[in-house]
Amino acid sequence: MNNVALFFGSFNPIHNGHIHIAKKVLEKKMADKIEFVISPKNPFKDSKNLIPVRERLMFLKKCIKMYSRMEVNEIELEMPLPNYTSDTIKKLTGLNPKINYSILLGADTAKSLNLWKDFDFLKKFKILVYPRKGVKVPNKNFWHIIQGVDFQDISSTQIRKSNDINFLKKNVTIEYLNYRFGSK
Repeated sequence: MNNVALFFGSFNPIHNGHIHIAKKVLEKKMADKIEFVISPKNPFKDSKNLIPVRERLMFLKKCIKMYSRMEVNEIELEMPLPNYTSDTIKKLTGLNPKINYSILLGADTAKSLNLWKDFDFLKKFKILVYPRKGVKVPNKNFWHIIQGVDFQDISSTQIRKSNDINFLKKNVTIEYLNYRFGSK
C-alpha cells in the first residue's frame, strides 16, 4: 500500500462523517489506505473544549478497528506542540520514503491552507478536499476534489454540545453516534 491519505484532525470526537469520507476516498481509489493522524492540539483551534487526547485516541481506534484499510497514526503524540502538518509530513516522509502521502481535509480547512506553516511545501503533495455544507470550494490546481460525498448531518461540535458530553466514558460506539446525532 504505497498511497496513503493522511486524515489530520483533533477527532474531538471522531464521528460517522469522518468514517464516511475515509470510505469514499478508498472506494474511489484515491488512496490505498487512510491514516487518521490525531492531533493533540491544533494551532488554529481553541483547546479549552478538547476531550483529553488519550480518550480521543481510544475512541478513534475503537471506531475504525473494523476497517482493514484504516488505521490510527500516533506520530503527533510524540512531537512538540503545537502540531503543524508540514512538520508531521516531513517526519513521515523521512521515516517512510517509499510511501506516497496525500493530505485529506475539508473545504472549510482548505480555504485557509495558504496560512499554514510551509504552505509551499504542502502544495507538493496531493491534497484531497471533501466538500463541506455551505462552503464553496475555490478552484485550485493542486486540489483534488472528492466527488459524490454525501453530507452527513453530524459534527464534533454538535456532539460536544450535547447533554451527553461524557459519552466517551460510557463505552459508546460509532453506531450510537449515528443514532443519537442523526447521521445516516
